[in-house]
Amino acid sequence: MAIITRRVGWEPLRGLNREFDASFDALVSKAFGPQVRRPAGFTPAADVSRDGDDVLITLELPGVDIDSDVTVEVLEGTLRISGSRREEREVAAGDRIAREIRGGEFRREFTIPDHVTPEAIEASYDRGLLQIRVNRVVRPAPTPTKVAVRQGAAAPARPTTVEGASAESDSTES
Repeated sequence: MAIITRRVGWEPLRGLNREFDASFDALVSKAFGPQVRRPAGFTPAADVSRDGDDVLITLELPGVDIDSDVTVEVLEGTLRISGSRREEREVAAGDRIAREIRGGEFRREFTIPDHVTPEAIEASYDRGLLQIRVNRVVRPAPTPTKVAVRQGAAAPARPTTVEGASAESDSTES
C-alpha cells in the first residue's frame, strides 16, 4: 500500500492566521486589560464576545473530562483556565499517517477588571465548549452622595494641635 502525502510549499493562510491572532489579542486586551498571556503548545481556540455589561469567553475543549482535567480560577485579577487534554488513542510512530489533533497541557489567562469579584464569574460546559460569563465587566457609574447642609449654624470647628504640646498639658491647664 502506498502512502500518499501532500506537501504544501506555499501556505497563503499562514499570514491570515497571524493577523487573526493579533486581532484576537487586541480584542481581549480591550475587554480585559493589557495583560494577556498565551503560552506555547496546545492552546484551545477561544471566542470572546460582549453580552450587555457581561463578557462571554468560549473555549473549545472537546475530549476533556471537565471535572478532573480542567480548572477555572481567579487569582489577583487574572482569570485562569488550565488543564490537559489527553490523547485518546496511542498509535505507534510508524503507523501514524498524520497528526493534527493535539493534546497536552494548556493554560489561558485573561486580566479581569479590579471591581469584578470571583462570585461574578460563572462557567458551564456542554458538548465540548467551556463557556465562562464574566458578569458586570462594565464598571457601574458612581452615584453621588448628598451631604446635609445645616442652616444658621457655623461649620463645626476643626480640632487644632500645637506642635510640641501633649494631651496631658492641655488637661492640666483647665
